[in-house]
Parts: sequence; structure tokens; C-alpha cells
Amino acid sequence: MRNIWRLICVVWVLLPDYRTLRRFVRGDPNGEAPVRLVAHLEGLGPAFVKLGQMLSTRPDLMPQVYVDALSRLQEDGPEVPREVIRATVENQLGKPLEVLFATFDPRPVAAASLSQVHRATLPDGTIVAVKVQRPDLDRLVCRDLDAMEAGLALLHRLFPRRLQRTNLRAFFAEFRRYTLQELDFSQEGRVIDRFRANFQGRVDVKFPTVYWSYTSQRVITMSWVEGLRLHEAAKSLDAQAKQRLVTLLVDVMLQMFVSDGLFHADLHPGKAFEQG
Repeated sequence: MRNIWRLICVVWVLLPDYRTLRRFVRGDPNGEAPVRLVAHLEGLGPAFVKLGQMLSTRPDLMPQVYVDALSRLQEDGPEVPREVIRATVENQLGKPLEVLFATFDPRPVAAASLSQVHRATLPDGTIVAVKVQRPDLDRLVCRDLDAMEAGLALLHRLFPRRLQRTNLRAFFAEFRRYTLQELDFSQEGRVIDRFRANFQGRVDVKFPTVYWSYTSQRVITMSWVEGLRLHEAAKSLDAQAKQRLVTLLVDVMLQMFVSDGLFHADLHPGKAFEQG
């Protein structure tokens, strides 16, 4: 019953957005609709913000104005209060924030679906990025994933042939699997180390270093990497530099998929940078 009630709440919030989207696609534009959808996804919680991030990379499914609005969710989500961030870091790493870091900027440089990132300095002067998980995340994500699964099960009973054609259940199973894996930042750190080992010796690709003494299940500390986000690079680089960047990205993806068998499955524009 808990899953059904949550599902009803979600449908109540998103059904008007879905109807507006259908009218938009048929040629009845509504300038406020994309912004309203983003606000509703943020209000529903981190699992739906994650879903919005995925849709922001799918111009084949969403109109461009929706993609542009949803792109904000990639790194400009609602901020967690600084006192909650402090409590999470100290609880996870076992020491006061002032002992762990020489400096720790309370203002996040990015806030995404599951976490937010803060710039900090280690006691030896190394500048790092500290990624801190949002509070109560396990419960909130599992609650909403269970509600989505209940909704898909209901749709399967009502429209079995249509749901089989869309393959939505397989899509959701994969979405659930890797979303739950993302809740363990130590797992993320191990994958980053594997990526860096696979690309060892290449000077044109850089993966951050994970500082394991400052990493736990809900906090991960990595070396700070300066660069341009992809949309910034698209605006500022000349045609020749853009071509080199595109060639490099294709080469990196081919190595991940074909040679290494280990690839980034959520490489939206907020997670890739050009280092000039």
C-alpha cells in the first residue's frame, strides 16, 4: 500500500506535465512547461532528479526546450544545507572538518541528484573535490524505485503487449541496478581507479585521483581538475579545436566500449571537461 500511495502522489504531480508535453509535441507550445517539469522532478526527490538527468541527454525523446531545461539538473540541483554537509563528512570520516581539511568551501560548486561537490584543501595543500551524498538518500531512492516498479507492474497488467514492445521493464531494471550502485561512493572510487589504470600512459585523457583516506560509502574525495564543461568548450573553442575534442571523445569511448569493456554509462555533459 505504501508503494501504491507514493505512486498515486507521483502520477498526480507528473500527469499534467505529461499531458502538456504531448500537446507541445503536437504543436501547442507552452513556454513555462519545461521549467515546471524540472521543478516537479526536484520536488519529487533524488530518484526523479536522476531520471530528469537521463532525459536531458535524450533529444531523440524530448523536445529541445525540454532538454535545455532538464540540463540544469546535471549539476545545478537544490543545495543541501552546510550544517548537514558538515555532519555527513564528520560522521563518515570520523574527525572534525577542521582536522580533515585545511579549507572547506561551504558553497557547493555543483549539486546533482545524489550528491553535491565542495572544493577543499588537504592539510598538505592539495586542492581536492569532496563529493558528499545527500541525507537519507537510501530510503528516498528505494521508496521511489519501489513506487516506479509498482507502476510498471500495473501497466504490464493493463497493457502487456504495448509494454513488451517498449522494453520499459528492462530499461527500469537497469536504471534501478546502477542507481543503487551509485549510493556507495567507495564503489565509485574503485571504478575511477580502474579507469585511470586503463588509460595509464595517455597524456590526452585525465581521470581524478581518489584519496582513500578521505573516502567512505557516502563521501568521496578526488583531485581537483580544472577545465571547461562541454557546452562551454562548444562556445569558446575554434572549429579546429572542436574537431580535435570530438575525435578525442570518440576515441575514448571506443577504447572504453571495445578495448577495455569498462565504460561510463552516465556520461552527461556535466561529467566531462576539456582541459584546454
